[in-house]
Amino acid sequence: MLDEVGKAQGRYIPTCYLIPANNSPLNIPAEAGKSGLAECLFNALDIPSWIGEGLVDYLTVHLLMANTTGLVHNRRFASLPI
Repeated sequence: MLDEVGKAQGRYIPTCYLIPANNSPLNIPAEAGKSGLAECLFNALDIPSWIGEGLVDYLTVHLLMANTTGLVHNRRFASLPI
């Protein structure tokens, strides 16, 4: 839809996703809580697939939801090839 609107307006409209980190229910499996990326996959946010399909221009990890240990684990988002 953004491509259609952008084409009608004669410009490119980028996409930006705000990803919640460390905001999962208490019953999250231990392996899913090891990183922000694994947590997103547990919550059905398949960010690597979005990027692979060219759907992401900007990706922001919601740091206000991250605890101090989560900030270290969420560095894995930085390695995603956006």
